[in-house]
Amino acid sequence: MTSAAQQEDERVLLARARAGDEDAFGLLVAPYLRELHAHCYRMLGSVHDAEDVLQEVLVRAWRYLDTFDERGRVRGWLYRIATNRCLTARSRAAAAPAVSRGPAPPPSNVSDIEVAALEPYPDEWLRELAGNGDPAARYEVRESVQLAFLTVIQLLPPRQRAVLLLRDVLAFPAAETAHILRASEAAVNSTLQRARAALRAYRLVPTRANDQPAVAAYMRDGGIGVAYGMMVLTIQAGLIGEITGFADPSLFPLFGLLQQTPWPPGPER
Repeated sequence: MTSAAQQEDERVLLARARAGDEDAFGLLVAPYLRELHAHCYRMLGSVHDAEDVLQEVLVRAWRYLDTFDERGRVRGWLYRIATNRCLTARSRAAAAPAVSRGPAPPPSNVSDIEVAALEPYPDEWLRELAGNGDPAARYEVRESVQLAFLTVIQLLPPRQRAVLLLRDVLAFPAAETAHILRASEAAVNSTLQRARAALRAYRLVPTRANDQPAVAAYMRDGGIGVAYGMMVLTIQAGLIGEITGFADPSLFPLFGLLQQTPWPPGPER
């Protein structure tokens, strides 16, 4: 289907949905459900939280359908709702202790950075997300949900994470990203530069803890790497079931790791 034909179909479905047709609304949002779920997962690091937020997104989209500006695309409008609901969810989680499904990590020792447990994302859903198209697109999908990538972006402040995902993973233009986040293009570009620099500033060093594989995270400070925290991988049936973070640099010497080391870091020799 051409882009013009798709937009025409969306306009028809939108008109029907605005008239109260719930089936039309379901058809309108159906093409975007899996990618929205994956976006929420990247933002939150949890499949369960992503599902909860996605349900909030659909409820709000249905409730505020009349506010959609038809000059844009439905996809961008849904991403605007989803991104802002993810940011709200993170704010709520920071304000009140959440019920944990496993060992809870301690609070971050760096302001505006979260330490959270990550959950795996089913391969079947990734295949659904990638579709049967360009192999390069399938590779990009896999890269964007690799646990190593997700582990590092969870170290970013939520708004930097949102900008990085919208611009570098989802390829939204700066203007549309600014519209989604209710920010200026200049602010988006500045935030993106900081997020990219922060990603380059982190390095992960493999180790082991509690008879499980783990990684130690270093943050670059000039020509040295400074210990930030550790992440322990919980293995279930031979697969990674969860990653739990501990923002405590004092743990590093216990694992034979320096708290400060020349960049790039590695195990203490």
